[in-house]
Amino acid sequence: MIKVIPQLLFTTQVSAARLRQTKPLVAKNHETYSRFTYNVHKRTYFEPRCSVSYDLLPLRCLTTASAYSESELQRVTLASSEPQSSPSSSESDLSHPQCFEGYHVVLFGWLGAQPKYLEKYADLWKSRGAKVLPYTPPITATLFPFQADRSILDFSKRMGEHVDPQPQPPRPQPPRVIYHVFSNGGFLFLGALIRATQMGLVPEWVLGSPSGIIIDSAPGEISVDMAARGVGAAAFKEGSKGFEDRFPFFVDLSRSLFQFYLNIPFIKNRIAEVKHAWEVHSPTCPQLFLFSEEDVLIPPEDIERFMLVQRNRGVQVSSNRWQGTLHVEHYREYPEEYIGQLKQFVKN
Repeated sequence: MIKVIPQLLFTTQVSAARLRQTKPLVAKNHETYSRFTYNVHKRTYFEPRCSVSYDLLPLRCLTTASAYSESELQRVTLASSEPQSSPSSSESDLSHPQCFEGYHVVLFGWLGAQPKYLEKYADLWKSRGAKVLPYTPPITATLFPFQADRSILDFSKRMGEHVDPQPQPPRPQPPRVIYHVFSNGGFLFLGALIRATQMGLVPEWVLGSPSGIIIDSAPGEISVDMAARGVGAAAFKEGSKGFEDRFPFFVDLSRSLFQFYLNIPFIKNRIAEVKHAWEVHSPTCPQLFLFSEEDVLIPPEDIERFMLVQRNRGVQVSSNRWQGTLHVEHYREYPEEYIGQLKQFVKN
């Protein structure tokens, strides 16, 4: 006679003693979210996502599994992938020169980024085995929607030259792609690409199914003040810190212009569409946020609010929040720690 095993909905509470018996998760300077796998008799039955608080207690997983006897459930093992935050110099000293081999990394530069500045990030990835496609959309692509659409088509052509949109054996699987974007300029361009993909303006293979997204110094809420200082710093190729003190007349004039510009209906609609694309249609692959307390252009609170939105979508979110670094200058100030963050993100 066939015995029907009913389904059981249960909640597993991991105690402090249990956590101390296993290798602890690390949440030193930032929130770490990990994916856990339960195995019964060496067979995987479910893979829930678990929220990890700063003190890691309590840790709850709500999931559905086949009903087993108490003795069988005691043999259920908890295996976890444990990302490390803020790796030490010894950890970030990459012992494997080709640790990023097999990945295609797309770099979207910040507003007005010069190629020579973006090249150091390209070298970071290429020197460790990755293939890199750097792309910085023109300033006009951020300001004018029609120019953004043209830039997306231009990027699509370059992406087609960089990866094979229809891979054939012996490489039947699409390449593993990581998007590494900088500031609101790179963030908005990736959002515009997500929007264009959803609307069918570009083939789906252009965006693909990324393995991960790394966001450096973004996103920030679009405001008159942020736009005036950000566009001014990009136009004059100056750093954002102290720009208002050096060019007060230009910033005041820009504020007046952006007060009008950001209220133009089709501009407001495009900003809303890109925001919606990120919050609803963006890939649910893991995301790493790298930002700073001292960023005068993008408030860290804006980034943390967006992290919460992504986390609520089920995205695996990790981050590192530095103190004392300026906008898009974390790699320059802490190169070993920055590389360590990338390495741990790719590893997990």
